[in-house]
This record gives sequence, structure tokens and C-alpha cells, in this order.
Amino acid sequence: MAAIAHVLTHINLGWAPAGWTLMIPGIDRFAQLCADAFGFGPRTVRLPGGMEGGPSPETR
Repeated sequence: MAAIAHVLTHINLGWAPAGWTLMIPGIDRFAQLCADAFGFGPRTVRLPGGMEGGPSPETR
């Protein structure tokens, strides 16, 4: 969520207040909680042949 907030501040002055709001302590944690609750996050990619892509077991 912090990365999204920083990106919003660099788009233009219209989106900057949204980014600043997401950086406020408490609001940033609530936004991250909502993102986690609604299923935003890392995904595994299904490759042809039944293999799965993503982080290797050694890096988890």
C-alpha cells in the first residue's frame, strides 16, 4: 500500500492528496488491512503444462 501511495503522489497534483492521505499513520494500516481482506496480494501464475510460476521454495 505504501508503494501505491508513493506512486499516486508522483502522477500529478490531482492524485497527490490521495497518496498523502494513504501515507497517514493509521489510515495506511487500515488501507493495507482492507487490501488484504479483499484478496489483493501475491498470486501464483499457472503455466501451460500444469506447472506453477512464482517464488521458488528456497526463497519463501
